[in-house]
Amino acid sequence: MRVAALFFIPFLSACSNSHLSQMLGGHSDNPTFQIIPVMGQSNAVLISPFLGSAFGNHSTLEFVPTAVGGTSIKSWTPQGINYKNAIAKIKSVKDRRGDPIKYVLFWQGEYEAEGAEGFNDTEAKEWGNEFISMCEALKSDLQSPHLKVIYVRLNPVPGSVNEKWLSIVYEQQTNAQAADRIMLSLDDIAHGNDVHYDAASYPKIAKRMADLFYGN
Repeated sequence: MRVAALFFIPFLSACSNSHLSQMLGGHSDNPTFQIIPVMGQSNAVLISPFLGSAFGNHSTLEFVPTAVGGTSIKSWTPQGINYKNAIAKIKSVKDRRGDPIKYVLFWQGEYEAEGAEGFNDTEAKEWGNEFISMCEALKSDLQSPHLKVIYVRLNPVPGSVNEKWLSIVYEQQTNAQAADRIMLSLDDIAHGNDVHYDAASYPKIAKRMADLFYGN
């Protein structure tokens, strides 16, 4: 059963009055400040509390949580409701701060990987095209032509009831890699169930996201 959920992460900032005034007044005078949207499905919701400590530099980063549990990749394409809601939220932060958006964190695919009786695997087979469509739309809608998306690949679970669909999504996510679409592999991290991970794994995955972010 897919359960929709929305998680909001508080932004951790430095405690100086000058930084607080920057937050309230708009544009930061720090040229390295970045807004980082967090988009996707339930895993993106679950990892969100660990991003602040993994990335550090709380005075130069602001995460914008937009992930919604139980959502399909189609809902994150330009015509999808989750994409539209995310863009509206991200733009409001961007307009307030005036800072650039160079990276997006994206973790989705659980919906398409959770095959069930009567499930149409066309959705899983179209994951790559839908994802690329989203990435290109983000560049235009956020006025960030050099935007990079760091995304997580789900790993297949041999013998799982969802193995067929997981394998399709795995292949789609593997093939979606490009210079501006940076894939994070979790092949060495065991699932807690077919498409989610145990609580101890999320901080490790957040650290890997941070390593990719700072390495690119």
